Amino acid sequence: MKAAFDLILDDGSGVLPFEWDTNKDLENQKKHGISFEDAAEIFQNETLTAEDESSVGELREVSIGRLGPDGNAPLILCVVHTDRGGAYRLISARKATSHERSNFDVYFKKTYH
Repeated sequence: MKAAFDLILDDGSGVLPFEWDTNKDLENQKKHGISFEDAAEIFQNETLTAEDESSVGELREVSIGRLGPDGNAPLILCVVHTDRGGAYRLISARKATSHERSNFDVYFKKTYH
């Protein structure tokens, strides 16, 4: 079963469409304690995105970003997603590892400060 969610950007610049498998969302919540709807919130802020080199059969991307409306929340998430007809199809979401957090912080400081 598919769920859909439109994230209205805080800065008023538009809407980002998201979708996910509801069973996968429940599995992700049990395993990582993070819902896909909450995970989508990282896209309100700057993210570091790269191709997921471990994916086979479809292009997947990994985005790392801060959870929270102001981008200053201490929780940094790692979200795997793909493009499905112009929507972000969320595949998994978890807390970023210390290495991922460090890479994000270095990128963020170089890019935005």
